[in-house]
Amino acid sequence: MAANGTGDDASLLEEEEEEGSPNEGDVPMSRRQVALDYVKGWWRTAVIVVTPILFCPIPFAFDLSSEACAFYTIAIIAVYWITEAIPLAATSLLPLFLFPALGVLTAGETAINYLNDTNMLFVGGLMVAVAIEKWNLHKRIALLVLLLVGSSPKWLLLGFMCVTAFLSMWISNTATAAMMLPIAQAVLQEISEHSSSEVGTDTGGGGGGEPRTEDYSENVQLVSARQQHQQSYNSTESSEEEKEDEIKESPIDVKTESITEDNNGYTDDRQEIMERNNDNNSETASVQHPKPTPGFSWLAKGLMLGVAYSANIGGIATLTGTGPNLVFKGDIEQFFPDGPGINFGLWFAFAFPLMILCLSISWMYLSLLFCNDCFGKLKRLLCRKAGASGFYSSKAARNVLRQQYKRLGPWKFAEIELLCCFVILALLWLTREPQFITGWGAIFKTDDNMKSYFSDSSTVIFIVLLLFILPTKPCCFFRRRRHCSCSCPADGRETLLDWDSVHHKLPWNVVLLLGSGFALADGADKSGLSCVIGKRLLGIRHVPDVLKVLSVSVIIASVTEVISNVATTTLFLPILAQLAVALSLNPFYLMLPATVSASFAFMLPVATPPNAIAFTYRHLKVYDMVLTGIFMNIICVFAVNLAVNTWAVPLFDLHTFPNWTTTSGSISGKCNYTATF
Repeated sequence: MAANGTGDDASLLEEEEEEGSPNEGDVPMSRRQVALDYVKGWWRTAVIVVTPILFCPIPFAFDLSSEACAFYTIAIIAVYWITEAIPLAATSLLPLFLFPALGVLTAGETAINYLNDTNMLFVGGLMVAVAIEKWNLHKRIALLVLLLVGSSPKWLLLGFMCVTAFLSMWISNTATAAMMLPIAQAVLQEISEHSSSEVGTDTGGGGGGEPRTEDYSENVQLVSARQQHQQSYNSTESSEEEKEDEIKESPIDVKTESITEDNNGYTDDRQEIMERNNDNNSETASVQHPKPTPGFSWLAKGLMLGVAYSANIGGIATLTGTGPNLVFKGDIEQFFPDGPGINFGLWFAFAFPLMILCLSISWMYLSLLFCNDCFGKLKRLLCRKAGASGFYSSKAARNVLRQQYKRLGPWKFAEIELLCCFVILALLWLTREPQFITGWGAIFKTDDNMKSYFSDSSTVIFIVLLLFILPTKPCCFFRRRRHCSCSCPADGRETLLDWDSVHHKLPWNVVLLLGSGFALADGADKSGLSCVIGKRLLGIRHVPDVLKVLSVSVIIASVTEVISNVATTTLFLPILAQLAVALSLNPFYLMLPATVSASFAFMLPVATPPNAIAFTYRHLKVYDMVLTGIFMNIICVFAVNLAVNTWAVPLFDLHTFPNWTTTSGSISGKCNYTATF
């Protein structure tokens, strides 16, 4: 025993000497690594503790005034939102504690902002989106449109972008990207396999030669990267809860859109394609396949970026398409209760043409950048030569889309019902108050300001209730199960929407985030902080109005690259409302471009969830997104300024300072900005 122990000790000493002697120079590096690990583990705690202490002198310097306490609360929440030291949803609950504790608002006044009319509109829209995702109606519409637009490269890119933008108008951009990107990846996979088989058997001359093998090593890297991505993706498929946990830990969680969507069956499709590819590789292990032509890499980058960009752009078209639009609606109604407000139809008249303009420009830009050379020169060189094989096959892309569509089967009764409800909802929203004629909302009672008691949130809640009532099968209407072949649940009938789906898929964190924004705006208004900010910004009144709008758009588009778009608008829109009134401008003139620009985050993978999802497919590198996205930001910012200074002028009467900004209930009436001049 002693001998054994001595031998073990000797071996351990020898191992320590072997490990220690050559690495003595690496000791400082090791210590730095330990220090970095320590900082990484404790920086969140440091931010949480230090931030309130750092801003603590502010309220005491102003004798604990309401304005100073409101600023103290907003400063703490802003730091937590930027650093994400606390989850965004948890940070959103801070006003419920800090405002009553500091005497800014009562608990009741603060809590009422978390489920106001705007937030209920958002919740209703999300419930409709949950029903659409449950029955895969969005997938069917997407595949049907892609089959109709054609499969040539530029039209394929346009088809993906148009479908993604349309779906993003009604469901979250994260859910849209999570559905469309796997379809794009399946198309790219089929094109890659087709091009590899075609080019691999190309003799280059005309008669039986050896396969081309000059770039085989790069092809192996491409295939291995694709297999690694598939393995990493399949590892998250074991349960829905594991997938949601992984997404929350991924960079996608930097933004606050819905992140609780399922994979909608696309994992199976990708797995089947990869298995078929692995089988082909095993059968032809002795044959060296070349990599796809360079044009394939450009096609992959173009499709990935096209889907991500269109998911961000599409949300601006509707009032419920993205969070910043609803923040704008809530702030306008809160700061200017006597004003006309904003409804679905009026916003759609302004934002839908802007969405079409940005989408068209982005398609032309991506086509020029990623499709012009590879689909012009290379197609002429490779595809149109007699006996030559090109990298792209329209037939391969169409076959993938057709197979995906066939797997959905024929139209189901539930899908037809849901589509009818969706169309009815859109028509009701657009015709309630169309401005140019009297809408159907006039049949309901109005208040003193001639505003209807029936709002857009009432409309969507009515449709949601129908989704909870309508059965999924025709025979279940009267539950005559003995006279039909369809199977209805024994305890009742299956409906288009059930509460379990809503409970698991509705992004309640975004609901809390919107509510906290309205609470902060209410606190800044009632405490008088809004007046202080507005008077401090009067120094820029000599800057031309066009430059003011351009500056606002550039600032918001830059900030939203690193901060959530909802948090960005929550922090900036109240300030811009004060600034507009202080400068005698229509508040819409500054708040509209800021709201839309918050959705234009194209440069970084962490800027929006669609960017992050597209980045995970490994077709893109960071510099690809930065170089492409910076020009997209510039293009879209100028498009917003064009819209605000052209067709938005008659819609919102932007060139006049409206009377409803000077009433007693508005911020101008409370602050008396006119006396400052």
